[in-house]
Amino acid sequence: YPYDPDKAKGLLEEAGWRDDDGDGVREAHGVTGVEDGTRLSFDLATNAGNQEREQAIVAMQQYWGQVGVEAQTNTVEWNALLDMLMKTHEFDVVVVGFSWDVDPDQKAMWHTDSFGAGFNLNRYSNPKVDQIIDDALATSNLEERKKLYFELQAILAQEVPSPIIYFRRQTECWNQRLHEYTPNDINRWPNAHLWWRE
Repeated sequence: YPYDPDKAKGLLEEAGWRDDDGDGVREAHGVTGVEDGTRLSFDLATNAGNQEREQAIVAMQQYWGQVGVEAQTNTVEWNALLDMLMKTHEFDVVVVGFSWDVDPDQKAMWHTDSFGAGFNLNRYSNPKVDQIIDDALATSNLEERKKLYFELQAILAQEVPSPIIYFRRQTECWNQRLHEYTPNDINRWPNAHLWWRE
């Protein structure tokens, strides 16, 4: 989706979120299930000490603010954040990071069965997605798996159960005295047992 604050403002207006009192934060006006006058505000948390994510939530707060949404940032110690995500489920919005393996299986993130036992943090449930994941895991035919995972990605791009904000790009550097170091797109240490140095 392209960056379009004007479209975001229009969609919010259309949904009944207006800033009638002029304080810069939208309130509900005729929004189903929300009391009129309720501010469009949420807590935006990440794990304390992760400078990249701490900077990300500050930037997100600013972008939300530009369209009249109040995001209150909060950094939480890692174990306390895990408790929020996996035990109490008491959070509004959380920024976390995930690394996926070479195998594109993402059952832990999107399958209905993964709520409470995986990282399906927002209780996303789509029977079609569940079936695609189950079918992909049940076949050893690589072309069939590829087709199924592309179908999965198309659904996730349309429904956006958890937005993927960005993928990190990194540069790997190493001393020339280190031999047999061959990082790949997924793993920096795939052959660590073969490394040797002069």
